[in-house]
Amino acid sequence: MRKNKRKFALLLAATMLVSCLTGCGSGNDTGSAQSGETGRFTETEVALPEGISDIRTMNKLEDGSLEVIAQKNGTYCILHSSDMGENWEVTPLEELGDAYISETAIAPDGSAALFDVKMEDDDSFTYTLRIASPQGELRNMDFPLDDATMLKGAAYDSAGNLFVLDTDDRLQKVNTEDGSRTQPFDTNGTGIFYFGIAGQTLCAVYEDGIMLFDTATGKALDPESAMDDIVKKTDYASEPGYDRGAPMAFAAGDENSILIVNHEGIFQHTIGGSVNEQLVNGELTSLNDTSLVTLSAAMMDANNIFVAAFLDGSGDKLLRYTYDAGASAVPEKELNVYALEDSALLRQAMTVFQKNNPDVYVKLEIGTSEDNGVTAEDALKVLNTNIMAGKGPDVLILDGMPLDSYIAKGILEDISDVVDAVDKEDGLFSNIKDAYRQNGKQYVMPMRFYTSIVTGDEKSVAAGSSLKTLADRAESLKKQSSTRYIFMPRRQDDLLHELFCADSASWRKKDGTVDADKLKDYLTQAKRLYSVDSFDKELVPETSYWGVGEQIIGSAENTGNLMGMTQIGFGTFTSVSQLQLLYSVQAQSKTTFGLMDTDSTKSFIPYLMAGVVSGGDTDMAKLFVKELLGKEANSGTDSGFSVNRAAYEAATKEVMAETDISLGMSMGEYGERISVDYIPLTQEQVDACTAMLESLTVPTMTDRVIQNLVLEQGEKYLDGTQELDATVKEIQKKINLYLSE
Repeated sequence: MRKNKRKFALLLAATMLVSCLTGCGSGNDTGSAQSGETGRFTETEVALPEGISDIRTMNKLEDGSLEVIAQKNGTYCILHSSDMGENWEVTPLEELGDAYISETAIAPDGSAALFDVKMEDDDSFTYTLRIASPQGELRNMDFPLDDATMLKGAAYDSAGNLFVLDTDDRLQKVNTEDGSRTQPFDTNGTGIFYFGIAGQTLCAVYEDGIMLFDTATGKALDPESAMDDIVKKTDYASEPGYDRGAPMAFAAGDENSILIVNHEGIFQHTIGGSVNEQLVNGELTSLNDTSLVTLSAAMMDANNIFVAAFLDGSGDKLLRYTYDAGASAVPEKELNVYALEDSALLRQAMTVFQKNNPDVYVKLEIGTSEDNGVTAEDALKVLNTNIMAGKGPDVLILDGMPLDSYIAKGILEDISDVVDAVDKEDGLFSNIKDAYRQNGKQYVMPMRFYTSIVTGDEKSVAAGSSLKTLADRAESLKKQSSTRYIFMPRRQDDLLHELFCADSASWRKKDGTVDADKLKDYLTQAKRLYSVDSFDKELVPETSYWGVGEQIIGSAENTGNLMGMTQIGFGTFTSVSQLQLLYSVQAQSKTTFGLMDTDSTKSFIPYLMAGVVSGGDTDMAKLFVKELLGKEANSGTDSGFSVNRAAYEAATKEVMAETDISLGMSMGEYGERISVDYIPLTQEQVDACTAMLESLTVPTMTDRVIQNLVLEQGEKYLDGTQELDATVKEIQKKINLYLSE
């Protein structure tokens, strides 16, 4: 899945830019279990046969058994279990060979539909519908689609009828004898993101809710307001489906009810009812991990529910939720974690901790979000008040917080014993660890880190050693006009933020204030870089850079020179997966890359900096931080470089082992098709990356309030509404006022 996501991101990022320039809320019964009450669903991971990967779908059959479509050692197969996943029969579908299967569905009788898709020379797609019997025999039939149309979902109802959703938002019923299709449902032209089927009720998710249809008659059913609330009040629920799976899964529940699975948990909605009854609290399970993608779900009986899912960094899993009447309804212990921003990686670590410590409930509080509209400054004021009153959290994720102030005020505990224990067990990047070690004590440690890089020809990369020389180089190249743009066009705030990440590590003075001369140089060079190219600023897409853990040096940055658009790229270098893309582009474009702004310092951007609050449950908090820094929580090849050396080495080996190289394509400025072939990473390339990461010594400034002040005033200077000296003076005045509070 990760490679498919990279391929799609490459296509989307470049295409969007070229086209521009040329929770469930109210209505859910989440339960009110009190401490001391017993009875709840507990999660276990089902052991699958060795070699199983790429789970595509799962379903409960009419005889009560369980069936899964997956791959075993690269060959598609049918897995069948008659004892709740304790034992499995494996039926290979060897006739499929190395076919690319885009969508799958399992019928109640155990037969399965697999849609085989091929890309033709003209970039169109050809589908073949393959119906597999439970014994593995295949029937094939043509499945023609309109030009540029693809499938994005398939499912059977309980009567054995097959339905599909295509990219033209048509829900169609498929005749599995000849591949012909009818369109029984009237969606009134509404865009459907994805769908699922519970018995004979089809659930189609759209922007404002869930349309319901009777698959037997095609008739639209009355809206269920409680189900609509899931979409209206949970942002991710109305996102499009992924290359496999979707943000939510649906299945048949008890009589006349629908099972709904999302990050908040597992819910059962009775048709005509006013609430969604919560069966499983997502916060106590892997479902809370926001990187999780639901593939399918099945309610075997009142006490057993299965969910097939993909978790970024952990791969495909089959999860079983079993009701345990003796388990405490609410874990007896509680650990409070606070972060300014939500993070899929943090939730992944929470899931690992929850699994290893089932008697502890990890409560995560998020200070800022798009929904609450709270600024970082206001959120920190409330947090500081609570800490001073002894009502603070046990663990702080210090990204965006005034770290130096918290250390000086004695708010944080020394966690050097935890850091050293992880270092002894798995190894840590010593340069990152040492950057936070003060007089033998350590009050914070990041889980991941990034750095800033420049891409382009050798002279441009060498010029990236300072913002001034980079601006000099860009202005020189502009005079030659060999491309329309020198840099990929970007908004003022995006440019200022990327340069802040690269340059701000050298601004900090011993008293915590900002060096005026260095701030002035940053703003001067930012304006020079912003002014190099002429473009319609209003047409540049907005980049959401506030979620530090998700930022990347965009695919468009890497491929701009291949499309004849740009000559230099710069931004944040985030992962081993991205390293493969950089070398793949380099192989085709004869470009290179290197660290940015190294004349001032070799800096890194910390991510998920964990600290333990004094006066809280110190032992439990340290145990959580240890899990956060451990190999299991740090698995995965995306979202930053792990400080855990064992996890980092595992990530590099995973990428180097890839032999099924994906092909990314994007539309060039003049209409040509540009492709990027992903090439395997070599050990020499990985070693060079490791050495580069080991050379980083100083963390960039991470205080969100200071960053916001710099960017807010910096935009005024870039757009010409404020002079340079006035901008520097205003930034310093506001920062000094903030630090004095």
